[in-house]
Amino acid sequence: MTEFDRFLRWYCADLLNEGLRQASGQWLLCAALGLEPEHQGLPAGLSFSTALLSPRAQPEPQAPVVFALPADPQPLVVFALWQPPPSQPLEPLAREQWLFWPVPRRQLHAERQTIGLRPLLRAQGDGLSHGQLQIRLPELMAGLAGDGH
Repeated sequence: MTEFDRFLRWYCADLLNEGLRQASGQWLLCAALGLEPEHQGLPAGLSFSTALLSPRAQPEPQAPVVFALPADPQPLVVFALWQPPPSQPLEPLAREQWLFWPVPRRQLHAERQTIGLRPLLRAQGDGLSHGQLQIRLPELMAGLAGDGH
């Protein structure tokens, strides 16, 4: 482990923190688009939301997994679920621990502010791995641009 890794683990001791999860998911999303995350933000037309499915459950049952819908009116929303395995160290940038659902905004109810994991699974299927996202996301973005969005 490098000194920088040690520093980050000290500085961000709560690796389940929402801000760190959002940043990690956005990093992975930018990487899936072939962007350099440290130099480029999300492209126009795309918004993003993350949620956590943690098997590191406390004695009480886990609350339902809910994604907040971004307030910006971008035509494509990517929902990203981080599900770290219980027996492994927390690694927010481990691509294999994430699932992604790119959803055209027009498929979401206009008044909706959140969406639960179960409704998302029913409407959009099992989600995409990071590798699948790398293939599918550019196609979706090009399709939306072709729709005039």
